Amino acid sequence: MKMPNPFATHPTDAPARSGHALVIGGSIAGLLAAWVLADHVERVTIIERDHLPTAPAFRPGVPQARHYHFLLVRGRQILEMLFPGLGAELVAAGARPLDLCADLERFGPPGRAQRFVSDLQTYACSRDLLEWSIRRRVRQHPRIHFREGCRVGDLVFDQNNSRITGVWLAPRSVTVADRTEATSLSADLVVDAGGRTSRTPQWLAAHGYPTPTETVVDSGTGYATRSYELDPSIRRDWKGLLIYTRTYGASLLPLEGGRWNVLLTGMGEHAPPTDAAGFMEFIGNLSRPDLYTALEHARPISPIYGYRRTENRWRHYERLNRRPENFLVLGDAVCALNPIYGQGMTTAALGAITLDRCLRRSGWGKHSAGRKGLAARFQRQLARTLHASWLLATSADTATVRNAGDGRRSTRLIHAYMEQLYLVTRRNRRVALARYRVAHLVSPPISLLHPGVALPVIANWVRTRLAQRQRPDGQAEPGLEPPRYPSCQSGRY
Repeated sequence: MKMPNPFATHPTDAPARSGHALVIGGSIAGLLAAWVLADHVERVTIIERDHLPTAPAFRPGVPQARHYHFLLVRGRQILEMLFPGLGAELVAAGARPLDLCADLERFGPPGRAQRFVSDLQTYACSRDLLEWSIRRRVRQHPRIHFREGCRVGDLVFDQNNSRITGVWLAPRSVTVADRTEATSLSADLVVDAGGRTSRTPQWLAAHGYPTPTETVVDSGTGYATRSYELDPSIRRDWKGLLIYTRTYGASLLPLEGGRWNVLLTGMGEHAPPTDAAGFMEFIGNLSRPDLYTALEHARPISPIYGYRRTENRWRHYERLNRRPENFLVLGDAVCALNPIYGQGMTTAALGAITLDRCLRRSGWGKHSAGRKGLAARFQRQLARTLHASWLLATSADTATVRNAGDGRRSTRLIHAYMEQLYLVTRRNRRVALARYRVAHLVSPPISLLHPGVALPVIANWVRTRLAQRQRPDGQAEPGLEPPRYPSCQSGRY
């Protein structure tokens, strides 16, 4: 689907630029925010705690970067809109183009998913390569500057305590309480893209403002990741392998440089182990032998890394009844989703284009009157933009962890419908494509109720109920229940 490009402006209709914007955090959300801000202000400064690498490399500020980061189709569309030619650059650096319906071999509770050519295209590469490619573009922008190796200790308010006028900066090594080495940096607009560890709630409370309420849905997902070099003599007709159930999963996906990433996932006490023997035993206990076979003669080229901070957390800045002007929050600092669904980088991109839209409508560069109320308008619009992503992630997690749901009949019906839709994708190409388009944020969730999708799902639901009544044990037809893991049943993992 071709997207309109609001950044392809002519000199006569380009927005006027004035002032200085400051972005807290130099990760993907911060980089994208700075990029769109540069179209509205004379100068943008990105403040980053890390000293940023000059080539694709891991950095401490993104501990989850060692795990596979899936760029959703909607995210790929937005990035290529913001940075024309980015896809070709990624491929030249070793990224693998993927047709999500044709190139991935999927095995789930219904069995093997059908494969077919589609228009759902993205790239397989490391988070390090993608972030570095974006950062390289951002560094080349004449109005964007970086302040590395320092952090924001607090916000600076005006005399009326109603408007943000800058931040307090300090070297990364200085404690938060020590301001002897802190300096103030003035700004007309401050954007917090500091991720899950954002200190905005503490800053607001310290200056007498209310803090946002939070909604948390935690399925207790745990990760274990390792990179491999596969045996080149083994022929494969797929570019990626996915094996999953409601509570366990594994993937094998390509990275640049001829590497492959294995990512294991499990819920709660059944999180995958991080020792080599347990890692391979977990793989051996999957419902399919394909991954174990692919790794049997592979060479590990990295340690095994674990990760457990995967809860869905929404800080409801859109609900605040009082907030300082000229201060916006976006990215994981607002809405952090379970990384298993691969939505983080895409929601960061959605936040960036939402920011641009709000700035254009407010006339930021043309008159100061448009700045009043911008913070409230932006947070409300961002909440509407992120609603579908939150719904998809939390619906899946509450369906997995039943006691995390609200127990309402409507919620149970949604979960039952989605479960049947998932089963129908095994044999109905139209339903499968609709599901993948929603999962990749290309289509809204309401599209799953289109008659062409809903009717096959309801028909399968009826057939399943009839089959349950006809079977003497009252169970559904064989093959519809998720496989069990022997080692997990024994409580080892």
